[in-house]
Amino acid sequence: MELIGQSLELWRAPLDAALRDRDAAPLLALARRQIAAGATALDLNVGVHGATGDLRWAAGVVREIAPGLPLLLDGGDQAALAAALEACRHDGVAGPLIANAAAVGAPDGRDGSGGAALFAAAARAGAGVVLSPRGLGSDESAEAPAAAGRVVETLLAASERARAAGVD
Repeated sequence: MELIGQSLELWRAPLDAALRDRDAAPLLALARRQIAAGATALDLNVGVHGATGDLRWAAGVVREIAPGLPLLLDGGDQAALAAALEACRHDGVAGPLIANAAAVGAPDGRDGSGGAALFAAAARAGAGVVLSPRGLGSDESAEAPAAAGRVVETLLAASERARAAGVD
């Protein structure tokens, strides 16, 4: 079982100011509290419009106090996630790293090529990827079993694409 520390939201106070000023102390204090409480992975979330450099900085800072702990690089922009993985690889930020998340199955095309660029970056960085199905129906709809089937099919297909790109 993984217990993922979720409150490292770099886009909210007080971490937004710490991120802007590159002040590691508030981020490290929260990360240490989560680890002490039993977190076995930490989610570094830059929000919908987070920047590549912000994720790379946060990962490098937290990695120093949490060697070997999985770090989920989380944000709403898949291109920024891919670039953050590349920056971590380039700068020697050790894994395990996980991109959170590759949007797959969005009917409006927001997931582009189904995560191909993110999968490729993850493979080069030796990182994992969380697959997040989008726009495939609601569990509250009358078609919940059909929607669940579409979700499973979409996730299996995305998993195969990730493996084909070299993601373990």
